Amino acid sequence: MDAGVAAVLGAAIGGGLAGLTAIGTSWFNLKTTRQQLTAQQYEAMRQRRSESIRERREPRAKCYTDFMAGGQRFVKALGQAHMQGTSDVHSQARALDDLLHPIVIWGPESVAATARDVCAAASRLSHKIRTEEVPVPAMHGLEVAERLRDFIEAARAALEEDGNVP
Repeated sequence: MDAGVAAVLGAAIGGGLAGLTAIGTSWFNLKTTRQQLTAQQYEAMRQRRSESIRERREPRAKCYTDFMAGGQRFVKALGQAHMQGTSDVHSQARALDDLLHPIVIWGPESVAATARDVCAAASRLSHKIRTEEVPVPAMHGLEVAERLRDFIEAARAALEEDGNVP
């Protein structure tokens, strides 16, 4: 074999190997870039979701706190009814119903359902006090207090929820 042909053949093989190496490197870089882009998109989506959850959590926390305070005012009015009369019990029951509406809107349904249970128990007790002789209204407030405790547990769970479904 002639030295010139060998040199040309060697150069062709070297060039081919260099080209294959360049193609392999380009393919690897493309794959890495796609993985990085996918990871960046996922992280951006996760951050948007986290921000959305935080934005929803604040108004939820406020309406949950307002409702809890309303429930506590109702229970307090029951405790004072034997000395101050029952009119405050009735007005606190109505006020509690008004505090239910934001919870129904902001949800979630598990919290709204427990809030409805609190309002229903308070309404039943208020009606009973209005229509029957109830010597010590505070003794009948146990159901309202239990439902309020259920509401607080549901609200706490909803606020701790990060929005990820297992």
